[in-house]
Amino acid sequence: NNYILVPGPRSPVKSLGLTGLYVYLELKGIGGKFFLVHLDFSVASLASFRVTLSNMYSEPRSSHHSVQIPVALSTQWNVVCLHVPSALALAARLPPHAFALQSVQFCASVVVRNIFTSDNRYDLGSLPREMRLD
Repeated sequence: NNYILVPGPRSPVKSLGLTGLYVYLELKGIGGKFFLVHLDFSVASLASFRVTLSNMYSEPRSSHHSVQIPVALSTQWNVVCLHVPSALALAARLPPHAFALQSVQFCASVVVRNIFTSDNRYDLGSLPREMRLD
């Protein structure tokens, strides 16, 4: 198995419990190879809802329990920003405000530097020092 799951299956922590409106991921692609990042959320009306970011998709797709979002990464560090309420809105009638990030799974050919959640939307000029790529 070629993946990292946070929190891990043997961890005493079962959920990250993060509630920021935005999820920021610092990622780097590996030579154009395929990758997947699964973000599992608890949502008020569902036990679990999965958002998958990948370079395997050409357009967003959604079902009742998941959303697949295309992401292109370069071989340099990238900051990927996911607005969680917008991702939930791609699925049928999910409340955009009652969610928590339970776990993150990084699969296959992607290098991960960091992951953050925040209620603030940042651009490259306003990123906090801890999130800057320099």
